[in-house]
Amino acid sequence: PAPAEDRSEGQHSFLNHRFPASDVPLQARALYLRNLVRVIPDVAYGPAPLRPAWTEAEPLDMTDCMLRSIAPVHLQYLKNMEVGASASVSIVKDGALWGLVACHNETPKPIRYEVRAGCRALAAALARQIKAKEEAEAYRERFRLKSFEQDIVHLLSRQGAIESAIAHHLNDVRRMLGGDGVAVVRGGELIARGACPPLEQIRPLAAWCAERSADGVFATDRLSELYEPGAAFVATSGVLSVALDLDEPWIVLWFRAEEVEVVNWAGNPHKPAEAGPHRMLTPRASFEAWTETVRGHARSWTVHEREAAVRLRLSLLEVRRNRRLQELNQQLIETLREKDLLIQEKQFLIGEVNHRVQNSLQLVAGFLALQARTADDPSLQEALQEARRRVNAVALVHRRLYRADQIETVDAARYFEELCGDVVATLGPEWAAQLTLDLAPVMMPADRAITAGLVLTELLINVNKYAYDGAAGPVAIGLSEDRQRFRLTVADHGRGKTSVRQGFGTRMMDALVQQLGGQLTSEDNRPGLSVTLTAPTAARSGNAGEAS
Repeated sequence: PAPAEDRSEGQHSFLNHRFPASDVPLQARALYLRNLVRVIPDVAYGPAPLRPAWTEAEPLDMTDCMLRSIAPVHLQYLKNMEVGASASVSIVKDGALWGLVACHNETPKPIRYEVRAGCRALAAALARQIKAKEEAEAYRERFRLKSFEQDIVHLLSRQGAIESAIAHHLNDVRRMLGGDGVAVVRGGELIARGACPPLEQIRPLAAWCAERSADGVFATDRLSELYEPGAAFVATSGVLSVALDLDEPWIVLWFRAEEVEVVNWAGNPHKPAEAGPHRMLTPRASFEAWTETVRGHARSWTVHEREAAVRLRLSLLEVRRNRRLQELNQQLIETLREKDLLIQEKQFLIGEVNHRVQNSLQLVAGFLALQARTADDPSLQEALQEARRRVNAVALVHRRLYRADQIETVDAARYFEELCGDVVATLGPEWAAQLTLDLAPVMMPADRAITAGLVLTELLINVNKYAYDGAAGPVAIGLSEDRQRFRLTVADHGRGKTSVRQGFGTRMMDALVQQLGGQLTSEDNRPGLSVTLTAPTAARSGNAGEAS
């Protein structure tokens, strides 16, 4: 706020004069907050001692006493100003000293209590008015800055080169924070408008500002005092930087030009204090106008402008995060679309392969059946029929597993249950009542399920052929899993193991078990035989290739 003065004609004027901070000691400044009205009726008064004298060990606190004596250095200060009496009224806003009304009189002048009380009330009312006015101005300033933010976020968050994105809108960016110039550094690009440092100086300055910003925002109104190279462009003394991305980098800088200020002092503020007799500090005696020219300073950045810069940075970072999420989501959608397409292609190829395999197996089975009917030798007929059953079993396994809803991993329990139903149907309807299933859910790769299904089919064919001589009989099938290994058991109540067989079926069974990396064991079921296949649920590195 601009200072004001009211004085009688002939009085010395102190309007627009500044007083050094050393003129008012810290203790005196604290008193201005505690005693809103301070009066010195006569600077030439003679102090009177306390009666009776204070005898306590602690000194008497007379801070709130209006009759207490004044520090001798302050009385001498007033005499040097040719003042006979003085009074001050403090204007306190939000617990801080906002301003001071200082009253001087050439001659001694007492002030009644009613007048002092009225001054105190007026000072409090003035403080409330000042607070309301400043809050209204602050609201208008925040509203103005907020209205800029959305447009600036939209401009600075555009895709593509900054030259094409915001070159025609840099003046809007500059006006947001009241800069005389603005520059944007983004990667290898640099664009500037208005009163700015030389272009070759902007990039190192931006990096320097970014290193000194705790929250991504740095501001100063006296750059040359902090940044040594700034002396080369002292005409630009104010800078406010917002670091949006240090890796790219992406930094926005607002600049303010130097404002040369002529300051009028009431006396030379740089003159050192002097000590009087007995080393007592004496006040300065000269209050003649002393002029000083201040350079290298720009208009200060307000609190609201700094807060707006922080909000702008957070908003832009949020926009960038949302954009990156959208890009990642789009990439994910594309990846899933490609994966779905690959799955559809794989399903089509699997279906085509399955169709051709089924046709080939049916053709082989048909040839075997035709050969069996034309053969005269009963043993040859039996061998051809057995071969046809095994081909049919392979076709059944392949058809059952390679369905559209089972591709990579299958539930072996459900698969084996369906497989057993199909095998029993080929053996005869009388077998359905003889089958007992105890299958726990076991997930395994489809190719391993095929191999295990072939083993199960071969074991059921053996039960039919060797345990019951082609007749129906009880068969119990169990499936369990323990420590990533599955256990498949086929047990009958037939005649048991009568000899060691080394036929085609046995050799095929051994090959399948080896392919699974497992072990096939048999034991007496009393009566009958119990055969168990134990193998890893999933393939292990180094195992032999698996069925397809």
